Amino acid sequence: MALVSDAQVRCSELMAAISLATDMGMAMPLETGLATCLVTMSLADRLGAGLSVRQRCYQLALLQHIGSRRRRTQLSRRGRGTPPKRGP
Repeated sequence: MALVSDAQVRCSELMAAISLATDMGMAMPLETGLATCLVTMSLADRLGAGLSVRQRCYQLALLQHIGSRRRRTQLSRRGRGTPPKRGP
């Protein structure tokens, strides 16, 4: 039984790839965003965070680096890049 769905893995892989492209586009050292994500995950592990919290930390760290500042908390909570639906 998988702990995360295939869609979540693909989304995470996409965000990691975009993070690398962002590094190159911003003339930053390659893997700066991934290193930040690694530090975030290390901190979450040391604090004893549960699986769902660690998943959100991972996604938030990558979303922060690639420049997605709008609704990043909601996006990470849902585990994909579509904003929540509004309306009745």
